Amino acid sequence: MLCLDVIAVSYALAAVGCLPAASCRSHDAYPSWSKRPVVFVAADRRWAKIVERLVGEAGCGFSFDPEHALPLLIEARSIEETTKLARLVLDNAGAFATED
Repeated sequence: MLCLDVIAVSYALAAVGCLPAASCRSHDAYPSWSKRPVVFVAADRRWAKIVERLVGEAGCGFSFDPEHALPLLIEARSIEETTKLARLVLDNAGAFATED
């Protein structure tokens, strides 16, 4: 069974122009390489700042993973945080379209 929360975050990020590159996929049906929900994402600096703010509001973590080539890592303690993040990204979609 796939983690719908991770899928929701991946789709929400893609919808606003960020590029989800990898995720933990699941924790139930088959072994995952991560102990908690994670999504790797590629984003330009402006979008990364918006995502960072939303990640904090959702209670997720935002960091860099030196063991993987992908630069940005969004992680959460549980599916509640990633589900909240997906909603926040979609609710703030206009911020990604605004030019500064």
